[in-house]
Amino acid sequence: MNTERKFTAPGELDVERRIQFHDRRVGPSQSEMQITGIKAAITSYYLDLDARKHGGVAQDHAFAKIQRIVGMTWDDHKAQLKG
Repeated sequence: MNTERKFTAPGELDVERRIQFHDRRVGPSQSEMQITGIKAAITSYYLDLDARKHGGVAQDHAFAKIQRIVGMTWDDHKAQLKG
């Protein structure tokens, strides 16, 4: 029987348990869900290409999905002001 005891700072074990509990309760993070959605958009793009759909249209659909997932859209007026 191993009687060695690992010494930890006060409260360290409690923090580790809270992190583990939080990870089990919350599930995947927002960034993990975004990556999953982006992978799905790219897969959809590949499937459209395999189905011989127009590459530009397939690309536009995939890019639009990715923009929605990450919450980014192009605003022409803002781009002109920066330039």
